[in-house]
Amino acid sequence: MRWHLKNLIKNKLQLTVGRLAFVADFGTQNFNFKTNFNMENNTLTNHENGNDANRLLASVFDYDFKEIEQHIIGGYSVSDWFSFTIYSDKAPSKGKKLLLNNKIYEVESVIDDTDDDEFEQGLSYSKVWLSLYGC
Repeated sequence: MRWHLKNLIKNKLQLTVGRLAFVADFGTQNFNFKTNFNMENNTLTNHENGNDANRLLASVFDYDFKEIEQHIIGGYSVSDWFSFTIYSDKAPSKGKKLLLNNKIYEVESVIDDTDDDEFEQGLSYSKVWLSLYGC
């Protein structure tokens, strides 16, 4: 085995003296060890290993925007930087990351948006500012 590998390297490995660069052209070789290894490069396709992008995305954000969407008061328009008013007890905290339309947004600020009349009625609202994460 050792002799075969030594000859294989000797015959296939070339040394360029001027640059001291090693160039090897092994092509597809099958080496027989105790365990058979096929040295051919096979890559998995997306249907074999699942959607890695979604797995990575899920590890980055804290929760999906859909979890708080029903608690938003009034309208909002999604852009790279936008805000909305929400019940204070449902508001995300500063620094949290939310998934919305396959993009990650970070909570930049959460400000109390309750006026005196609302406060007397026991209501509490927050103004939440989001920005596209990484921008």
